[in-house]
Amino acid sequence: MSDEPEQPKRRFTCSFLTVVFVQTLAVSIVVLSVPLFMALNSWKGSNILSRYTSADQLDILAQKIQFNEGSIAFTHMQAIIEEVESILHDLQLSMTNYVDATNPQAVFDNLVQIQKYKTYGNSVFYATVKDDFVGLMGGNKVAVQLPLQTSTLNCQLCQYTSQFTPAQVAQAQKTGTLSTAPWDPTKQQYGAFKLLNANYYPTQRPWFIQAAAQSPAYAKIQWTAPYTYQDGNTGLTAAYPMFSPKDNSFLGVYGVDLQFGAMQQALKVLERSNNTFVFVMTPTGTVLGTSSQEPVMFANGTLKKVSDLTDYNIHVISEFFVRWTAPGQDYTLFGPRNSYEYNGFYFQVRVMENSPKLIIVNGAPKSDFLRIIDNMANEIDGDYTAVLQKSVGAAVGVFIVMVSLACLLTHFTVTRTLRLIKEIMVQVRKDLTRI
Repeated sequence: MSDEPEQPKRRFTCSFLTVVFVQTLAVSIVVLSVPLFMALNSWKGSNILSRYTSADQLDILAQKIQFNEGSIAFTHMQAIIEEVESILHDLQLSMTNYVDATNPQAVFDNLVQIQKYKTYGNSVFYATVKDDFVGLMGGNKVAVQLPLQTSTLNCQLCQYTSQFTPAQVAQAQKTGTLSTAPWDPTKQQYGAFKLLNANYYPTQRPWFIQAAAQSPAYAKIQWTAPYTYQDGNTGLTAAYPMFSPKDNSFLGVYGVDLQFGAMQQALKVLERSNNTFVFVMTPTGTVLGTSSQEPVMFANGTLKKVSDLTDYNIHVISEFFVRWTAPGQDYTLFGPRNSYEYNGFYFQVRVMENSPKLIIVNGAPKSDFLRIIDNMANEIDGDYTAVLQKSVGAAVGVFIVMVSLACLLTHFTVTRTLRLIKEIMVQVRKDLTRI
């Protein structure tokens, strides 16, 4: 039995390698985590700053975009008005210098030639002080009102009443001879006339009354307020008086219709997105057309004001006009060219300098533009989370690999050596004890 005293048993033992591993883990966590989280927080703070900076820049950009879109809409509407007025100028020149205004056929042929190359002046006509009327309506229909017994040399059109039956002649003597016929612009010919049985007095229409009030020396194009046409459509009419080149006596009025339907189609092409809006109104707020294609007239035929529109975007803007307009003022005070921000919307107001002084308004919700920044920010936040996860995962992986290598190296370079030394010392101790 050995005389070597027994070593007391330790309740808890911890290998040197475990101590090294724990110490390395603690140091690595501190060394890796602090700079990592400082860098990530710095990155996130930079993203937030960039977001607000980008929002400010986008706010400026959005206003510039709206300004340019407003200029496009204004130019488009101005071009329509100018085209209609150019038709009247052509009519004034031709009717005064080249056309026999007393011959309905010559007048009609002139209307056909002038309207042929135009886009928006789709109804052109001429009316006399005797309520005679000749018109090319919509480019595909002839409208005529002449006395029953009209005999003019070289006037095929004057014979349209010869198609009437005895019953139609009797009716025409009561209600007038206003008739229409289909017009084929390709073949340059019209079909059979149909009596409308309607009392029509051009001299009592608003366009005739306004133009007839002009004097030869100061005559200029007259634009009516929005009104309902004889056929039930609505729009504006530009008119100009016709005076005799011999004695300046007043002979009649020629005019061009600008229907709201044509304006609606013109506005539709200016719409850039579902939330973009463009609308045209008069100085008093009567709506002529909207890009939303909402009807501008009630079922009873009354024209809508801008505040009557149900489209949410336009309705919000109408609140702005109503709120900031004093009694007796009209909406031209918001022009001639200004930008506004109201209740989450950017919008532009353009006012035509000359008659009919139409007001063009375009805009969009601010969210349409800021949504871009929000989407970018969400993408950045998603990238931040993904990078954070990847960084932490990579750091943990690298840490485990490095610690494992360190443990292996420690095991082979330190632990094994210490174990051998310990075994030698134990053996030496035993040998010394025996001695």
